[in-house]
Amino acid sequence: MADISVVIPVGPDPAYLEWLPECIESVWNQTHPPKEIIIIDDGKHFAYDDPVWRAWISSALIDKFPSQKVLVRNSGMPDLETGAVTYGFYNSNISVILYRTLWNVGVADAFNFGVSLSTSDLVFMLGSDDKLHPDCLELCVESYEQHNLDAWYHVTIETQGGEIVQHFNNAAMVTKKLWNWLGGFPPSSGVAACDAVLISILMVHAPTRLIQVAPGKPLYWAREHNHQDTRKNTGYYAESGVIEQIRNMETIRFSPVGTL
Repeated sequence: MADISVVIPVGPDPAYLEWLPECIESVWNQTHPPKEIIIIDDGKHFAYDDPVWRAWISSALIDKFPSQKVLVRNSGMPDLETGAVTYGFYNSNISVILYRTLWNVGVADAFNFGVSLSTSDLVFMLGSDDKLHPDCLELCVESYEQHNLDAWYHVTIETQGGEIVQHFNNAAMVTKKLWNWLGGFPPSSGVAACDAVLISILMVHAPTRLIQVAPGKPLYWAREHNHQDTRKNTGYYAESGVIEQIRNMETIRFSPVGTL
């Protein structure tokens, strides 16, 4: 089966660190393991060559999952003074790679960084407060190999409250070629609901590139909490009409980069 990477942005609220090990564990337990897990530190939780980072990764990951073998690297966005630092705790087939943004860029650009930095053609986008069902990545890759299309492969979500969400959503695997064609999440979509903007673009300009994986089967578990950026921002921007205006504007003015 094809290689796949998983991108996990970690927002600025400390609560995201609390749930990150549980999120990563769900990725490690996949029936089709990923090639790499890319963590985008968008809250400056981890400083380069910082003992707090080393202590956290040891207590939260290595000590928690002693049977797992993982190479943890701290690289990507170079520190202006010290450059990138590599931490090799374990040596294995799955890499957990940490990239730290130089400032808080928001979830849209955090995903843009993660998809761009991945070394696989297939990339799954996962919130650090959420979890994957064990067969999620396997079914995503199977769907890609069946359709053989550069597309947005979205999965059914099961929320913490038990709601089942099947419509187009941000719990999705993308191909890097599609991402390049789209140009990623537009910067303006960072205010809230960035997936709604990109899905709107696809619905108008490339509807056949929206593919649902295993319809009706929950593959993604979404936590509900008060720290969610979408919960804090979407209500305000939706009421004021900003999200709708951005979605419509970006859909109308969309210009693809290259061809699919």
